[in-house]
Amino acid sequence: TFAGTAGGEEPGEAVDGLGALLAAAGLAHRQRDAEAWCEDVGAVEAYEIEGAMEDFADYLALEDAELERLRHALTLGAAKVECPGASKAALPPAPAPAAVPASDCLLRPPPALGPPGSVK
Repeated sequence: TFAGTAGGEEPGEAVDGLGALLAAAGLAHRQRDAEAWCEDVGAVEAYEIEGAMEDFADYLALEDAELERLRHALTLGAAKVECPGASKAALPPAPAPAAVPASDCLLRPPPALGPPGSVK
């Protein structure tokens, strides 16, 4: 569940965590359509959208940018809790990968081959 009430579900929310997920993705205005999709497929928790993302996006006719925001919200754990009793707060963003120096990206011949033209 994503940062919901103490019970894990917003008051009157048909799908656990859906409102918070949609809000995190900037799609709160699509809640009714999202609930209808969840009802059609039997989803009871928002994280279930992740397994059927393309179908969900097609049903809601999401634009590419909206779909990307939804994926990002799910990636950050906006609606998914890995185990019972885990913190229901949103997960922080992952740290950025360390920069790789450009010198480490250059292709170099293996030492055994030597310089070009030295093959005998």
